[in-house]
Amino acid sequence: MTENADDSARLATLLANTRTLLANTRTLLAYIRTALAFAGLGFAVAKFGLNPKTHAAGYLGTFMVLVGLVVAAIGFAQHRIVMREGGAGLQGTCARAGAAHRGGRGLRPGLRAAGQLPRGHRHLSGYRPDLPRGR
Repeated sequence: MTENADDSARLATLLANTRTLLANTRTLLAYIRTALAFAGLGFAVAKFGLNPKTHAAGYLGTFMVLVGLVVAAIGFAQHRIVMREGGAGLQGTCARAGAAHRGGRGLRPGLRAAGQLPRGHRHLSGYRPDLPRGR
């Protein structure tokens, strides 16, 4: 009974670490997307300024490109901080998830082979072959 509880706790920890890793990656991608938008808009403003007599559009465009670079740097720094705070738990999650996904088999076979998945949790996707399938 305690072995099954330990397996369930290990699975819950693994899934929580995976969710944290994926959320951290999504946040990094959002920072990169925002940085690219700032930089792209900055280049457009600098290139297609309406008044060629003043250099305000060039200065504004350069400022926006620099803001984009700062946003990207902040995003990368935040990503590294979260990965460092997560320690080996997040790094190991990434390695186990990658190893489990080889061959297109999904996450379950790799977890079962690594001893991370309890025997009673064969159908994590919700599919139960013993129940009728209806629409």
